[in-house]
Amino acid sequence: AIGCNVLNRNDASVELDVPAQIVGEGYTMVPARAIAESFGVTVEWDDATKTVLLTSPVVEEGTLF
Repeated sequence: AIGCNVLNRNDASVELDVPAQIVGEGYTMVPARAIAESFGVTVEWDDATKTVLLTSPVVEEGTLF
């Protein structure tokens, strides 16, 4: 919910560093790390190149994530 600092995914709750907020007309901003990690994506920061690295988990064929 807008202004709330908790992300709910299925039965799990994750505390956000900052709450979701509306920016501009029709846009919502949420912390990308929290969203990515809630789907099993590894998030790393490369300070040398100022780059965010996202690595998705390996999912076997026929498996629902």
